[in-house]
Amino acid sequence: MLSLFFFLSSLSSAQGGGLCGSLTAPTDPDVLQLASVYQKGDIFRISIDDVTDEGYNVLASSGQALLATKDNLQCLNAQCMFQLYTNQRDTDKNILQQDNWLGGFAPMGYTKLENDMTSIFCVRWLGDCGATVPIYRYFIFVGINGWSHAYSIGTEVDYAGYTKEPFPICYGWPSTSTTIASNEGIAADKLVTLSTYVNNLTGANRDHWTTIWTPSTNASAFDSYTWAKDVTRVASSLSASTDTLQCNSLVKVIQMYDKQVGVSGTEKAPGLFSRFDHKIILESQVNGKEANLPFENYTATGEYFYCVLSQGSCGATVPLKKWFNGFEIDTIYTVTGDDDPLFVRNDGVLCYTWPLDSSSASDITCAAAPTVMYGQVTYSPASTTNTYVAGTTAKLSCESGPVFYNASVLTCDGTNWNPLPFGTCTEPGSCFQLPTVANGQITYSANPYSPDITPAAGSSYGLLTTATLTCNSGYIISGRTMVYCGVSDWTYPTLGTCSLYTSTTSCPALTVTNAVVSYMQSDYATPASAPYLNGYIAIATCSTGTPTGTMVSACISGAWSPTPGQCS
Repeated sequence: MLSLFFFLSSLSSAQGGGLCGSLTAPTDPDVLQLASVYQKGDIFRISIDDVTDEGYNVLASSGQALLATKDNLQCLNAQCMFQLYTNQRDTDKNILQQDNWLGGFAPMGYTKLENDMTSIFCVRWLGDCGATVPIYRYFIFVGINGWSHAYSIGTEVDYAGYTKEPFPICYGWPSTSTTIASNEGIAADKLVTLSTYVNNLTGANRDHWTTIWTPSTNASAFDSYTWAKDVTRVASSLSASTDTLQCNSLVKVIQMYDKQVGVSGTEKAPGLFSRFDHKIILESQVNGKEANLPFENYTATGEYFYCVLSQGSCGATVPLKKWFNGFEIDTIYTVTGDDDPLFVRNDGVLCYTWPLDSSSASDITCAAAPTVMYGQVTYSPASTTNTYVAGTTAKLSCESGPVFYNASVLTCDGTNWNPLPFGTCTEPGSCFQLPTVANGQITYSANPYSPDITPAAGSSYGLLTTATLTCNSGYIISGRTMVYCGVSDWTYPTLGTCSLYTSTTSCPALTVTNAVVSYMQSDYATPASAPYLNGYIAIATCSTGTPTGTMVSACISGAWSPTPGQCS
């Protein structure tokens, strides 16, 4: 039942569009506020409020956007904008953010968080109310607690072990500001080498031990084990308050050992039904996804270290992959560049780590990211030297619309940008200036993907730019008042016309059973009263019952069109 809840929540923003009657962002003062993704261990959430005092930290690589703090009348249709509720699971405090469809009630097993929180609203359909930034949700199965979730804003993120849902849960508005700290990274003295050692036994007793311990510090533990390779680097401890670079997205990984010597056996001479296996797991999953199964007896050894769940955070770009050999009961770990082991179960990416050739995330740099025609690249944190430290993100913005085909955000791993290549941008100007309308004016919006750039008169216009017709005093609109730029042309080739007002062109008041009818002028924003002139809009909102058919009609030549639906 809960999985259906998640599916409906994401599907609601994946279909259709253009239902609001407005492609312009809300203009009420302070209604749009900057929202970020926050992380506390393996708990993620989107918030407008600063929740660092609750132990969360801003996740720089997961994006930011403007979200609304209230439903807005400028988005006329009630189906366009909804509240993104924050629900906390009672068992492990994981956060599920979604449209609580059933009267705002939290799903079973969750508590809705409301006190001392700024409400969050977003838009269901791409482009409605000018919302163009997708909000993504990710999921992972964690055992007895079911599914846990992570989030990103405007960019797809690699979260270790998580799967991205097929559609955005909703859309927000682009922002030119940022609150991301410029000192994100990891101090050099925090990085240690993670190595793999192999014992000299066979069958179920063969064991690959991936560890930060070394024979020089724990000699007795390495009896019968031989070094095989250095795998990657991990953090040995959390960032200290005095560190110049701060990594606040670290998660704790612990070492587990299933040591069963068998009947009348010893560790060096195992007996019948013996098995040895080391594995490293997220501490948060020890009683969930990684809980002991029948015949298993994994216990903690006391060894631990830290890594991150989001690729690129703090310069951690190397995926640590987990595999399980069921024939030898042996857990194996590899990184990019290693050969994948054969005849094993792929358990996915455990977390992200630092490359072996990095001594810190501050003393290695990338050159500037590749340039893209018709696009601009912005860096976080910025640099005055045209070189960028590990963990820096390079974001591509297109002058005329979204980024196509490949990545819109790259992360510096200390040497290279990943994941290359950048996407592509279409040539600006897919839509050209519309024909003038006698006795009226056409105004063009700023490009929603580059809101700081307003096209000059007579120029060409990019994707989702709106063209709005207003008539001179004494004239009324017949036909369309607004069109927007599609992939290759305007959604309609012309706007309406402006004609002198005569009483025969007004529409009567509209009556819809069990509904309240409100009226807007042809600009889709200004409330209207009788007479209802040509081009005015009527919106029927059901007071009881469920709407069927269209609930938005326009006054055209003295009649409402299309005929409004019903509330049943």
